[in-house]
Amino acid sequence: MASFHQQSKRKRGVMLSPVGWQRLEAAQKQSEMEANGGQAYTLEDLNELTGLSINTLTKVRRRQTPVDKRSLSDYFSAFNLTLTPKD
Repeated sequence: MASFHQQSKRKRGVMLSPVGWQRLEAAQKQSEMEANGGQAYTLEDLNELTGLSINTLTKVRRRQTPVDKRSLSDYFSAFNLTLTPKD
């Protein structure tokens, strides 16, 4: 008897839109100017600021692999932004 176990092909997660990326990048750069002497944050810095793993941060920043909505919301919150549907 054949077994019909199939993996779900449903895609989970979300990715940032170009608008969302621009908003996040601008807020992060502003924070870098104010709190980090203009130096870009490292992934370790972002890990401390957001509470997100370096793996998740990399996925968000590359914008090629979906992440859960909560991760995006946490990243935005670290820079005093609220995630919106346009993001």
